[in-house]
Amino acid sequence: MPMGSRKGSSFERAISKVISLWWSQGKDPNCLYRTHGSGSMHKRRANVHTGDIGPLTPAGMGFPLHCELKHYRNLNWSSLLSAAPSKFVLFQWFEKASQEADGGHPRLIPCLIVKVNHMKTAFIVDKKLYEALEFFFKLRLTIEPRSGLLCMFSLNNQLFALDFERVMRDITPSTFMRIYADWYKN
Repeated sequence: MPMGSRKGSSFERAISKVISLWWSQGKDPNCLYRTHGSGSMHKRRANVHTGDIGPLTPAGMGFPLHCELKHYRNLNWSSLLSAAPSKFVLFQWFEKASQEADGGHPRLIPCLIVKVNHMKTAFIVDKKLYEALEFFFKLRLTIEPRSGLLCMFSLNNQLFALDFERVMRDITPSTFMRIYADWYKN
């Protein structure tokens, strides 16, 4: 197995445990799992969870997110501020995640979880979800002054990168479920 595949697989397993504990409110580190065929091409079937993380136990059922996970040694974050959406890989990944999330029943909320070595893990969402989270939590775009690490930033005002650890710490699963219930009303 190439080094990149091992790195991505271990990242997906680690993130699935973190999200499992978050979703089950600390009760079950395995209610969600790295889906079979994660990272491969597949077609969406009805009532099958898509993305890199899916439910494994009854506690994981109802998980509303279509998560695509990416782990890279190096990604030029500075180019995000000037790149045309069609030319930058994050926009392409998010578009694919959105199409897969909308492709069946139940519809899911698309997100990217991206780790670049020596940087915080980013939880990337579209403007609609960001505005819903901002409404609930009055989130603001900030950069940590002491470390210079990005907590949150906007990608051409279309995608928003939040600090993954902060999302897991500050946003409850019930908030996501309230947002999910209203997701397609507007």
